[in-house]
Amino acid sequence: GYFSNNDGVTHLGTFNNASLHGGDVADWASSTSPTQSNTLGLASGTHVFDAFDAFAFPGYNGDLSQSDILELAALGYKLTPTGVAAA
Repeated sequence: GYFSNNDGVTHLGTFNNASLHGGDVADWASSTSPTQSNTLGLASGTHVFDAFDAFAFPGYNGDLSQSDILELAALGYKLTPTGVAAA
């Protein structure tokens, strides 16, 4: 499956197929490569993967992607510029 917050216009990422690869169904796909999830807004460069991926890779840094932030907002989390939880 994939995630979109605007009726499929923008593909924000591909979810992990846990029945095929194990891991968590709520994480982004990453069983074959660090870029398999196709999430948006990761820093360019080598050895970077989405921190919400189902699997990690040795020598890679897990970064928060734009897709992660948009997914959290869609789930009802209130994001603030200071990092302080909104009431």
